[in-house]
Amino acid sequence: MNIDSVDDVKAFIDGARANDASKSNVVKIVIGPSPGGSTEGWDSQELARLADVEWYSFPNLTHLYLWSIAGLKRIGPLPARLECLDLRGCRDLETLPADLP
Repeated sequence: MNIDSVDDVKAFIDGARANDASKSNVVKIVIGPSPGGSTEGWDSQELARLADVEWYSFPNLTHLYLWSIAGLKRIGPLPARLECLDLRGCRDLETLPADLP
């Protein structure tokens, strides 16, 4: 699942709150501009809402890429199957979950 625009982020956050069986099909999530790419057009206020996503509700998520997410200060609990967490460019990040898989 690649999320390439702020509008995609809004839709993702709204969908992530739903109790949807299709979440079990998601194994990789990529959000943000490519590392080294332009961050122009990304709304940091909207992106900061990613802190409230319940990542553990994606039980088969193995790879989570959050790139250059301005305003993201924390990450919520992660699923046990997570193998890769890439937070490049998340300069405002202060807190990670205590129980990293």
